[in-house]
Amino acid sequence: MEKKFEGEWIERRVIIWGDEGLSLYNSSGFGKPKPEDKPNRLELDLIEAAFLLEEGKITVSYTHLTLPTN
Repeated sequence: MEKKFEGEWIERRVIIWGDEGLSLYNSSGFGKPKPEDKPNRLELDLIEAAFLLEEGKITVSYTHLTLPTN
């Protein structure tokens, strides 16, 4: 079973925190890595996040709510 990355929906983007984000970016090319910021993160726009959610690559939580995946 392939690993699912955990994202957090904040305003108009989904954030994957820490080195996990860079791992997803390196394997897929999606998002904008922000390794210079502390804590480091990967920012996905909502279209990218929706695609990755549909493909089963990520899960997304929003204020204690987890959106279902396939």
